[in-house]
Amino acid sequence: MRRRRLDIVPAEARHGAILADLEAACFDTPWSESQLLGELVKAGGQGWIAHRVPSAVAYALFTTVADEAELLRLAVLPAHRGAGCADALLRRGLGRLASQGITRCHLEVAEDNRPALAVYRRHGFRAVGRRPGYYRRGVDAVLMARPLERDGRASEARTTPAGRP
Repeated sequence: MRRRRLDIVPAEARHGAILADLEAACFDTPWSESQLLGELVKAGGQGWIAHRVPSAVAYALFTTVADEAELLRLAVLPAHRGAGCADALLRRGLGRLASQGITRCHLEVAEDNRPALAVYRRHGFRAVGRRPGYYRRGVDAVLMARPLERDGRASEARTTPAGRP
């Protein structure tokens, strides 16, 4: 069976119910629709929704302040994980942020969320700190960040491991 094309559209206030449905299907402690919309519609808020027609299958929500951004949420329906949705949303979001003059993006992720850690590392994020016992279940949060260039790529000088070209 051929996989349907992934379409990515900007998230808008009218998408609140879609975001909340994706959130509830993806997280043990989901944000409410009003929390999601509050972040989306505030100054600096922006998001993207990935669709495999006819359904929304994933979303990413960012916030910006000055020249820095934070990835607040990245949710992919369980049946669509590993199919490139997170990669596509990160490429779109980070590219847009870079084009807006954002120079660095931050995020936090549970230390036991190996698939998410792999995705973030693949996109140039590196661990910059920890929050011990941050999540309700007692798991540490790994703080990650990556610099951005105008084209959305990680700055090679700042993300290449020491001693490697």
